[in-house]
Amino acid sequence: MLLKPKLFLLPLPNPWAKICRIACPGSRLWRICLALWIFLSLWPAASALQAQSPIVDPQNVDAEIVYLDAQGYIRVLDTLHPNTPAVAWLSPVGGWQDFALGDFNGDGDVEIGAVKNVAGGGQLTIYDPVIAAGSIVPNQLINGIPWRILYETTMTSIPFLVAAGELDPATPGDEIVYLARRSVDDGDEIDLALLHATNRDGFAWTQFAEQRGFNGTRSQITVGELVGGAAEEVVLVDDEGVLEVYEVKGSTITRIFNRESNSRPWQAATIARFFSVGPPGLVASRASSPGAASFWVFVYEPNEEGNFRDAYSEFFLPAPERLFVGDINGNGDEEIFFLRTVPSNITNLPRLVMRNRGTDQLPVFEQPLDTDNGYQGGTAADVDGDSCCVEVIIMRDNRIRIYGQPEFNATFTEITPPVATNQRTIHAANLDRNGAVKTPTFTVSPGQLTGGVAAGEQSTIGNFLISNTGEGSSIPFTLRTEGTPAWLRLDKTSGTTPATFAASFDARMLDAGVYTTNIIVESSNDQVSNTPLLIGVTLTVRPGLMPRSLGIMVAATSCASDAPNVVVALPIDGPAGMTFVAKILATGAESQGNTVDASASTAMAPSVVWPSAAAWVSAQSTNSAPTTMLLTFTPQALINELVNATLELTAADAVGEQVRRVPLTLLCTQGQSYLPLIAAQ
Repeated sequence: MLLKPKLFLLPLPNPWAKICRIACPGSRLWRICLALWIFLSLWPAASALQAQSPIVDPQNVDAEIVYLDAQGYIRVLDTLHPNTPAVAWLSPVGGWQDFALGDFNGDGDVEIGAVKNVAGGGQLTIYDPVIAAGSIVPNQLINGIPWRILYETTMTSIPFLVAAGELDPATPGDEIVYLARRSVDDGDEIDLALLHATNRDGFAWTQFAEQRGFNGTRSQITVGELVGGAAEEVVLVDDEGVLEVYEVKGSTITRIFNRESNSRPWQAATIARFFSVGPPGLVASRASSPGAASFWVFVYEPNEEGNFRDAYSEFFLPAPERLFVGDINGNGDEEIFFLRTVPSNITNLPRLVMRNRGTDQLPVFEQPLDTDNGYQGGTAADVDGDSCCVEVIIMRDNRIRIYGQPEFNATFTEITPPVATNQRTIHAANLDRNGAVKTPTFTVSPGQLTGGVAAGEQSTIGNFLISNTGEGSSIPFTLRTEGTPAWLRLDKTSGTTPATFAASFDARMLDAGVYTTNIIVESSNDQVSNTPLLIGVTLTVRPGLMPRSLGIMVAATSCASDAPNVVVALPIDGPAGMTFVAKILATGAESQGNTVDASASTAMAPSVVWPSAAAWVSAQSTNSAPTTMLLTFTPQALINELVNATLELTAADAVGEQVRRVPLTLLCTQGQSYLPLIAAQ
C-alpha cells in the first residue's frame, strides 16, 4: 500500500468534534479548528474534559476487519500490528448469520455481537476478542491474545439480523437490537428486540424494549443518529418495498418515518453525515425505472409531513444494492459508497461508486471491479492507523480489497482470506484499542517430543525448558501424561518456572508401531493464559529384539544339595530371522562357582547353551528370533542367600547394534508361609 500524505489527527472528544465539523466545514478551517482544540487541550482547565475518555495507546489506533466466512465463522483480519501481535481471532463455532460491532462493556474498544439459528431456535453471543483488563479464561488464547465470551443466551424465536448503537443513554456502552422470526398459526412474524447490559462489565443483559408482529420480511437493520436526541434511531429495510425509521425513548419504540412501494422496492439504507453542515442524513436506495430516482438522502425535519424531507436524489441504473459510508479525507463530512450488480457483458460500467456532497473537491471514484459481480460487501474504516481518514474495503468470496487512498486515486491492495468468505458481511472497528491484558504464559522448548526406537529399547530424550514469557516472574506447574502410558517417563511432576524436566521413552514391552500422547502442563494459577498446555508426544517403534520380561526372580524354598532346579521360559520376539547372541553376567561373589562351559557351542547351532558367569543359572535357546529361551536356576549352587545376574542379548539391524538386558535374581528361602485369603462380601 502506498504511503499517503495525511495530517495526523488526534481523536476529537465531544463536543469539540461536533463544533469543528459544523463551524469549520472546509478542510483548511478544519485544521485551524484542530489547532485550536490542541491548544485548549493543553490548557490546565481542559484536563477535566480529557479525563472522561479512556486511555488510548497512541500506537494502537487502527481498525481491524471483521467478516463472515462461507461456513458462518467470524474472522478477524488485522492489517497493521507493528508493535503487538496481530489480532487473528476466529469464532470457536460457525453457523453465524449476522454480527454487529459495538462497545458492549463500555471499555473503549469494540466487541462482537452475533446471532444464528440453533435447532429451530436462536442464539445470541457477545464475544470480546481482545481482553483489555481483568480476569481471563485459561487456554482461550489466539496468537497470544486472550479472548472470552461476555454473554450468551438462547431464544425460542430465530434471530437473523443484528445491529448495535447508543439506544439507551442511561446504560454505559452500546446496546444490541436484533430482528427475529417467530412462528404463528398463519405463518411467520418478525419481532424487533432491544437489549442493554445490566452491569458495567457486559456479562449480564436484558431486553428493555420490543416491537412485535411485523408483516413481511426485513433484509437490513441499521442504527445511527438521525433525530439528534440522546438515543440513536433504528432503520429497517424490507427489500420487498418498505423503508422505516424507529425512534427509541426508554422502553418505547415509535415509527417516525415510513416509505413503501412494491413497484420500486427499497433495497438498502445507511446513515451518513453527507452534507458539510446540518444533521446526518438517511441514505437509501431502491430499484427504479428511468424517470424516478433510485438513490436518496432524507434529512430529519419534524415540521415536514412524514418528519423527513428529501435532501438529495439521483438516478442509477442498475440501482445501488449495498451502501456504506466513510470520511475518506478527514474533513468532517462523509462520502457514500455503494455496490451494485451490473450485467456481466458490460465491462466498463462501475460496480463500486462514491458520491460526495461536501465543500471539498474529490476525484471521481467509480470502479468497474470484476465482471462476475463477486464483490457484494463493503465497509470503510481507518485500517492504516493514520487517525485521519478511512480506507475503503470491499469483499468477495476469495479476496478482500483495500483502497488505501481513495481521496487521491483507486490504488488498492488485495488480501486472500484463508477460506472462502460469505461475500456480504464485513465490518471494521478497533478491537484492541486498549491493548490486551498481560498474563502469565507458559512456553516450553522444544514444543513437541518425537522420537524413534527399536522394540525392546529405552531412550533418553533430553531436557525441556518450561518458562514464563508473559506477565510475572514465575508460575507453579505440575506435569502429567495423558492416559499415563508406561512407555513415557518424566523425571519430575511439579516445579516452578523457569525449570527443566527430562523425558524418556521405554519401549521394552512395546510392539512395532506409532504411539502418541500428550504431556500436560498445568498451573494452580488460573490466570495463566494457556493452562493446560499440551506438549504433543509421538513415539515410532521399529521392529527389534524384545525379551518379554523386565526381570525374572525365582524364590527357591530349599537350597539344599538335593534341591530341584527351577526352569523359567522367556519368550524372545523380534523380526523373523534376526540372529542374536546371549550371555549371563554376574558380579562379585555371585560369580563364584562352576560356570557353564559353552565353548563347544557354535552361533549357528539349532540350540545354544549360552555362556554364563553365574554358576546358579544357565540359558539355552536357538539364536534366531522369535524363540523361547529356557533359564535354569540351580539353588544348590548358591553361596549367598540372594544372588543377582544379568541376561544380556545382542543383535543388530540396519540402524545398529541392539543390546537388551534382563535382571535375574535367585533367592534362597527357609520355607513358606501362607496368608489367609480374604474375600469381600
